[in-house]
Amino acid sequence: MKHAIFHFHANLNDFLSAEQVDKAIPYQFSGRPAIKDAIEAIGVPHTEVAVILVNGDAVNFSYGLYDGDDVHVYPHAEHPEVARQYLHALLPTGQPAFVLDVHLGKLARYLRTAGFDTLYSSDDMGDASIADIAEGQGRIVVSRDIGLLKRSRIRYGYWPRQTEARAQFRELVSHYKLKPLFRPFSRCPQCNGEVGAVDKARVSDSLPGKVASDPLLEDFVQCHDCGQVYWRGSHYTHMQHFFDSV
Repeated sequence: MKHAIFHFHANLNDFLSAEQVDKAIPYQFSGRPAIKDAIEAIGVPHTEVAVILVNGDAVNFSYGLYDGDDVHVYPHAEHPEVARQYLHALLPTGQPAFVLDVHLGKLARYLRTAGFDTLYSSDDMGDASIADIAEGQGRIVVSRDIGLLKRSRIRYGYWPRQTEARAQFRELVSHYKLKPLFRPFSRCPQCNGEVGAVDKARVSDSLPGKVASDPLLEDFVQCHDCGQVYWRGSHYTHMQHFFDSV
């Protein structure tokens, strides 16, 4: 059998066992497997990797391992400078868009409320469908399912370390540097459709009685897709304070 040594840096250690954290990890193989397959066999999804150095030189995921290779793997948050062709992109070009798995419904609402195009269904779409959507639409997959993030068709993805939705939202904002891209309250948190201003008289029949009769409430928006109506109530204030705190 042939052998290589792997070193995982910074938050890539989150995917390793306690015995492997910050340690040199031996990897046995035969033939010349792609380094991507070796990294994922150890436990780290390729979507979290920014730079790979082998014996000091930058390589791509397709690099075939040789016996005796010394491999250092770095995350997006902390990596050495390398030529552009060896830096695995953190984000697709343009405004980031997301697709979330079935377990992240609350996070989907936060992302939508902040103005990010976010696909989510409470009916499990299935890993294959999520991979299809991610590849076809250039979306970032967010999932706590590491196996899903290892699918080769998924180019961009993130595994939230936290399990509480607000903490996950803060993670994503920090990881992808999303704050300058916020467009709060421009999307429907229920269906992801875009919203636009609507005259109160047009939607008064669908409003709660206290809202319809309140002369101080005059600014309303309506989702272009599902028709849901929104106004600046207490929830708006709470969400604005939360976004300001991020």
